[in-house]
Amino acid sequence: MAGRDVTPDESLLKQIFTTNQPGTISILLQTWEKCVFKAEFPKGLEDRHFAYVVRLEAENENLKTFTTIAAI
Repeated sequence: MAGRDVTPDESLLKQIFTTNQPGTISILLQTWEKCVFKAEFPKGLEDRHFAYVVRLEAENENLKTFTTIAAI
C-alpha cells in the first residue's frame, strides 16, 4: 500500500520549484492524504535559503491532484 502514498514526484517538484530543482528530498511524513518533505538546494550566490519544508495534501478523494499548502 505504500505505493499509494502522496509523494513529491518530478512533475510536482517542477511545479513547486520553477527555477531550480532540489538536490535532495527528505520525507518527514507520508500518508495517503498528505506528505511533508524537506527540499535542500546547494547554496548559491543568488539564493539565501537552501532548505524548504513543503506540505502537500490531497485535493480530492481520488488523490489525482495536490495543493501546496505551505513552503517555508
